[in-house]
Amino acid sequence: MRRDESRGESTSSREGSPIQCKGCGCAYYPVSRHARFKEYLLRNIRPTDQVLEIGAGSGTANQNQFDLRGRVARYVGVDPDESVLQNPHLDEAYSCTADALPFPDESFDLAFHYYVAETF
Repeated sequence: MRRDESRGESTSSREGSPIQCKGCGCAYYPVSRHARFKEYLLRNIRPTDQVLEIGAGSGTANQNQFDLRGRVARYVGVDPDESVLQNPHLDEAYSCTADALPFPDESFDLAFHYYVAETF
């Protein structure tokens, strides 16, 4: 187990081999955080799960983050932007903010957001 000296972290917890920066010598890892999060998410969902994505967006271009439809029992997305209503990856879509969800408590087995703190 090697250590990333620039961060004090072991490389065994990271994906792939580090690439050394020629300028300062620090290490970075070529696998994006998005890829690691998506892999973790896909590994841990179950077909019976009810999943809520906060800030699901339109599902197009850069907003095509997670395609869980058909992998879980129910995949619901919320976003303040009404383009979420056209998101083809969701089973259900709602235009709302995270502080005013139209669901009873404990409706979902998993709720997540990715780069969308502004919807709170």
